[in-house]
Amino acid sequence: MDERFGTTAEDLTAWCGEHAVARVPSDLLPEALTHAPSRHFLVEAGLPAAEGGLRLLEGAGSGLPTFAEIGGADQVPGGGGLLVLGTTEDRNAEVVLDMADGRVYLAAPGRGGAPLLDLLASDLSRLVGLIREVAALTRAARDPAVLDGARGPEIARVVAEVAEDRMRAVDPEVFHPLGPAPHWSTAVLLASLGWGARPGGPGELAHVLTPELVADLMEPDDDEGEDEGDVTVYRFSSEELPPELTHEPTRRLLAEVGLPVGYELFQAGGGPLRPLAQARPRWFEALSEEPETSDSPRAANRDRLYLGTLGADIPIALDGATGRLEALGTGDGIPYGYLNQDVSALLHVCWIIETLTRERSRWEYEPPVEWQAFDVQQTLRCAVDTLVEAVDPPAFAQRTHPWRTLAEDPWTQGLIN
Repeated sequence: MDERFGTTAEDLTAWCGEHAVARVPSDLLPEALTHAPSRHFLVEAGLPAAEGGLRLLEGAGSGLPTFAEIGGADQVPGGGGLLVLGTTEDRNAEVVLDMADGRVYLAAPGRGGAPLLDLLASDLSRLVGLIREVAALTRAARDPAVLDGARGPEIARVVAEVAEDRMRAVDPEVFHPLGPAPHWSTAVLLASLGWGARPGGPGELAHVLTPELVADLMEPDDDEGEDEGDVTVYRFSSEELPPELTHEPTRRLLAEVGLPVGYELFQAGGGPLRPLAQARPRWFEALSEEPETSDSPRAANRDRLYLGTLGADIPIALDGATGRLEALGTGDGIPYGYLNQDVSALLHVCWIIETLTRERSRWEYEPPVEWQAFDVQQTLRCAVDTLVEAVDPPAFAQRTHPWRTLAEDPWTQGLIN
């Protein structure tokens, strides 16, 4: 048991599960690890293998390398060598232990031999305490009973603030006086996105959204000094929803939650909602010149509904019976690929991308803190694909599906660029 923070092997096993805790055999720890509490912790208690945005002790069964052995400098100002415990989930920084005093850092190779370091935890027990707070935030979001199922952008912000306050109490030395901590503040933000909407149940869309989530897309982008006030929320009247839209959960969302109009990533067409044959008649004019069969791609789209565009020019077709969304070819209306399971998934994806884009911009233009090893923008770029895929896994199932195409496009360089 660690005397400073009270973490035991039993605690970790009960929390993570036996196979999710990694420990190091005592005979594989280097003699240079002279900090006795750290030696004891790695052997007896162990570390969560993959929680809190970190991957730890993956090769513990064959020993742990020093930072010098993987190509970095091995000394810190205090004189202790650095033992590599693992990496961040995106592999952009190493997690290292000062073998003399037990402090834990994020590390990256620096010029002139000195490693670039950001304090990650004051000791291993506090590292576990911080990991547990991030993991608890993630797990609680998946439980529909928590907060009686209430979700939304404001709830996401509040639970993130509460989690960060708890983490500051666990290890105040890690947090900058202005607020953010390397890795942890970003990990909390990413975990809090699970609170934006709750998974839908029987008779509901894939995600249950509040009007607040769509309204959040029209918040001003203070970092660039530009007001996005031209983005509005359009809610459809019953008269604007055509009889072809028989999918009741989609009808309710369009009437009660609405769609963003003037939003750059998803440009909704507003009302009334019309069949594609009316919204894009020229696509179907060619059908009079060729046999119209039931399996003709354009003919199959005739009665689907025009929802708007992804970006400036990729039309979105809504299947009125199922709520499913397809992207169409810009010039011919032929189906291009699966876009989303339904409108709720599309809006949820947009909100995640918008939230992370704003965070990236905040650090690009006026970073509140300068860190050495932790690259917040790279972490956000790596995280967004995983988060979008989690909202709607089939959207990333094939390279031809638009969200994956955009994510892997070398010209756009990812979903939040």
